[in-house]
Amino acid sequence: MTEDQSVSIPSRGWRLIQTRDFGLLWWGQTTSQIGEGLNKVALLWFVYELTGSAMKMTMVGLLQTIPPLLFGPLIGVYLDRLPKKAVMVWVDLLRALLTFLIPALYAMEMLSIEGLYGLIFLTSVVSTVFGPALVSAVPLLVRPSELMSANALIQGTNNIGMLLGPAISGVTIALINAENVLFVNSATFLLSAL
Repeated sequence: MTEDQSVSIPSRGWRLIQTRDFGLLWWGQTTSQIGEGLNKVALLWFVYELTGSAMKMTMVGLLQTIPPLLFGPLIGVYLDRLPKKAVMVWVDLLRALLTFLIPALYAMEMLSIEGLYGLIFLTSVVSTVFGPALVSAVPLLVRPSELMSANALIQGTNNIGMLLGPAISGVTIALINAENVLFVNSATFLLSAL
C-alpha cells in the first residue's frame, strides 16, 4: 500500500459519515447497535430479578439467538423485493414498540413470564430482518469505489454496539434498574428509525 492509499482510506471513511444518506445510516446503525447491546443485558438481568431463575434467564438468551439462526438465511430472499429504507425504519419502530411493551406491561402488572418470552422472541424475529436489509442498502447509498470503506464502517458499528452496549447497560442497570433501561433501549430504536 502506498503512502497516498493509506492516507486516503481513513479520510474516505470519515467523508462517507459526513454525507447525508450514509451518515444518517451510520449514526442510526450505531445507535441501534448500542440499543441491541443494552437490550441483551437488560433483558437477562430483568428476567433474573423477576424470577431469580438462571434457567429462565438462559431461556431469554435462547429466544434472542434462535430466530437469527432459523430465519436469517430465508429473510434475505424476501428482502430483495422490498425497499430497504422502509424495512429498516419499520424494524426499528417495531423493536421500539416491542421493547417498550416489556417494562410498560410490567409496570401495569400485566406481564407474565410467557408473555415476556413471546415479546422477546418477536423482538428477535423482527431484529433478524434488520441485518440483511442494512447490508443490501449500503451499496445503494455509496459509489462502488466507496463500498469497501462503507462496509468497514457499518461493520464497525457492530463492534461499537458489542463493546459499548453491555457496558452502558450494566452501568445504567445499577443506576436506574433493568426495566428503566428497557425504556431507554426503546428510545434508541426510535432514534435509529428517525
